[in-house]
Amino acid sequence: MKKKLASSLLAGTLVLAQAAPAFAAGDTAGHWAQDALDTWQNYGVIKGNEDGNLMPDSGITRGEMAVMLDRVMAYQLKAQNTFSDLDQNWYTDAILGANAAGIIMGMGDGTVQPGASITRQETAVMFARVLNLDTQSAPDAGFQDQDAIPDWAVGAVNAMAAAGYMQGGNGLFRPADTITRAEVVTILDNIFSANYNTSGEYTGDVDGSAVISADAVTLKDMHITGDLIIAEGVGEGHVELDNVTVDGRLLVRGGGANSIVIKGGSKITQVIVSRQEGKVRVAVEDSAQVSVVVVDQGTDSVKLEGELGTVSVEGAGAAVEIAGQVDTVSVTETAVDSTVIVNKDAAVNNVTTAAENATLTVAGTVEAVTVTEAAEGTSIKTESGAKIDSVTTSGSNTTVEGEGTVSKVEAAEGSTGTTVTTDGTKVENNSSESVTTGSGTVEAGDSATTKPSTGGSTSGGGVVHTHSYVDGVCSCGAYDSAWAQVNSVESWNEAVAAGKNIVLTADFTAETQLALSAALTVNGNGKTILSANNAEDATASAGILVTAAATIKNLTVSGPNNTTSWDEGEYGIKVYNATGVKLENVTVTAANAGIQVNSSEVTLSGTITVSDNEWGGIEVCKGSGLDNGGTLNINGATVVCSDTDVPAIWIDGTTEADGVVIGADSLYTYNTGTQIYYFTVIPQLAQARVGNELFATLVSAVDAVTTSEDKTGTVTLLKDCEGAGIGLFNKDGDVGVSLTIDFGGHTYTCVGPAVGSSGTESQAFHLERGNTVTLKDGTVLADSADVKMLVQNYCNLTLDSVTLDATQGTNSVSYNLSNNFGSITITGNTNIIAKDGQCAFDLYYWPSNGYGDGVSVTVDENMTGKIVGKIEYGSDTTGSSTVAEKAHLTIAAGAFEIELSTYNIGEGVTPSISITGGSFQVPSESAKTALEQYVSENAQVTITVSSASDAAV
Repeated sequence: MKKKLASSLLAGTLVLAQAAPAFAAGDTAGHWAQDALDTWQNYGVIKGNEDGNLMPDSGITRGEMAVMLDRVMAYQLKAQNTFSDLDQNWYTDAILGANAAGIIMGMGDGTVQPGASITRQETAVMFARVLNLDTQSAPDAGFQDQDAIPDWAVGAVNAMAAAGYMQGGNGLFRPADTITRAEVVTILDNIFSANYNTSGEYTGDVDGSAVISADAVTLKDMHITGDLIIAEGVGEGHVELDNVTVDGRLLVRGGGANSIVIKGGSKITQVIVSRQEGKVRVAVEDSAQVSVVVVDQGTDSVKLEGELGTVSVEGAGAAVEIAGQVDTVSVTETAVDSTVIVNKDAAVNNVTTAAENATLTVAGTVEAVTVTEAAEGTSIKTESGAKIDSVTTSGSNTTVEGEGTVSKVEAAEGSTGTTVTTDGTKVENNSSESVTTGSGTVEAGDSATTKPSTGGSTSGGGVVHTHSYVDGVCSCGAYDSAWAQVNSVESWNEAVAAGKNIVLTADFTAETQLALSAALTVNGNGKTILSANNAEDATASAGILVTAAATIKNLTVSGPNNTTSWDEGEYGIKVYNATGVKLENVTVTAANAGIQVNSSEVTLSGTITVSDNEWGGIEVCKGSGLDNGGTLNINGATVVCSDTDVPAIWIDGTTEADGVVIGADSLYTYNTGTQIYYFTVIPQLAQARVGNELFATLVSAVDAVTTSEDKTGTVTLLKDCEGAGIGLFNKDGDVGVSLTIDFGGHTYTCVGPAVGSSGTESQAFHLERGNTVTLKDGTVLADSADVKMLVQNYCNLTLDSVTLDATQGTNSVSYNLSNNFGSITITGNTNIIAKDGQCAFDLYYWPSNGYGDGVSVTVDENMTGKIVGKIEYGSDTTGSSTVAEKAHLTIAAGAFEIELSTYNIGEGVTPSISITGGSFQVPSESAKTALEQYVSENAQVTITVSSASDAAV
């Protein structure tokens, strides 16, 4: 039937929630409760005797009952032992745990009678307490022996019967009969269809109720038709409900300060918090829905986060902290000495208290507080920055105090002893007694405002406050009657139809597109409009459609976004064919796209936040059939978009006719070829930038510099990347280029097919004469057999703290740096690492190919890196006699593991090689001798022969 053993996704394996293997007792075969007995024996809740028998028809003692309940709920808190007949025994801790939880209360004479058999009526009371059943309003069970059930048990029996957990036989309940072990297990089986007593993630629907008694349990994608109990065994641990629907109640008896998270699409009608002596947090996230939270234990300290419907505080001494958005908080008469705290960023629409000595502390916002005539000694405290629109008290000795703003306090008929000491509060005294204020009294029938922030006149013992409104709101929190006070779709539509400026007084949800078709000002007043617009028609699927010269300020719009792909209409704010539109301090989030400027003129000011929209922040475009593209002016505004995969702003096109963004100089731009993107942070798609213009590849960034008007610029690499090589070719017009490539600490790897002159496309970089190039702060590698040179150079080149490493990757590099023309400077922490036996760099004088002006390489005094490999100096055959005049090598510093060689040097010609500094390691004595002839007199140079070479000699 309904029975489903809980399953856990642990280590990728489906396992039973209980740890013990399945087995059956010897005396349960054929018993009417066999299935239930076997199930709960496997859970470890009921255990047999030394013979392996469960004795299903035997009675159960109060001590045994406590142990069974403890095995299900795993009580953490133990009461002090005050029972005269309870010594240390196998059941002692279980009884004290059940006593602390309010399940077993003793016999009224100081005893608990652990060895006494438990009756059916006692069992009903215990389970009703475990389940927090409503024993006051449950219907009469109608048993034939109903009159035999004592008053202290009849409510529990009715509630257990109504829930289907306990049944009679032949119309009788038999309240005083000893209950059997089989009957107790059957009650457990009727209540719980799943028992999650092992940490893990569980899925699968539950037809009935379930209990969680372990830390670190996640229920996911689940429908529970009964109750869900988070038992004491969770301790201070964590429970997460992800997309879980509970038809019954969520009973919170365990958990800690970071514990109960309800998220995804979860739906919980009622949460009952009964945590004993500890702080518990209930957090509602994402689109989860919780209608009612009941706090019914005075020892609770409960923190509630997220959006909630009603919070009912019922336990004496309860402490409840509101850290989210709540519609109604109700403090009942039973909640004497309770405390409700509304945190700084929290908001509550209505608070009603009927309890004695209740305290309401507000740091956030509350629209209305009502103190009923049953309440006595209510204290309402406001912290700096707090705001309460109105307080109405019919109770006695109500106090309103603190540094926050309370717009209005009414002492209603029947109230007595009211005191108001907050500044700038309008006091209306409709009671028969005077109201005490910080500066006097307000007599019966009078009204006055307490100590004002601006002048006024005295009346009835108070001081009149003169309102000064800004965008429909006074600093005291009062609203300008000339402005429409909006808190719903209906009131929005009425305001627009009447042509009245709008001030929002509460967050609200809009399931249709809100129209702003008049030149109005909307002051969001820090509130949020949640757009749940499901329209598929693109003309009606925005959150707010603006078609006039309106101003929107201080507002958050969340949504709409009903598709997981691009939808042209689902914008939080869509401005269509309108001019003079202003957006100030506006946030749009969680929409398909944030804001659209469609053939409109929009000016931004303040901070405009457009993060976390699926396809981007603000689109500027030209509407179909309209004359002009959109214009967005962001001068003086701060645009915030933390996304790195979608743009903060984009133009749907690449020309001014498509759209214009004014004041975007500080933003990063990226031209896709069909659209122009603007980012506030560097996005993932960008590989390089020139100034604030972004490029998808290093080569496209280089091309942007070489084709610019002055052919000058710095390309900054933004990440490690690969490419097919970088070339500056005279035939392509690359002459007079002044290019810096700042690798930004990143690595560029040439993966082929490489660049080069026609027929010799074998270089990672090919740099032709007539240009000036700097490569700095990064690494160049090759990972392609096509690459034979890392840099083929003919230009004026500077290598500044750059590494050319041929030893990494699969390549055919025989020259790391080949210099045929130009002036080359090697400086900073530059490292040139050749493969074994290959050339680190060369100087090749090549007059026969038109490079008669020669080549020079200078390793300057700021060089701190290392050069490893051969260094070659020479010329073609036509330049052998003049090579010393045209090819110059100067080394002033650095570390070298090299072998210097010369070739095609004319007879009697001394190569132009000067070494004035550096440390050198050479492979042989002959190499040392060859090098020493170029060392300048008094130079600080060391030359050593490697030990491997010495050994070979």
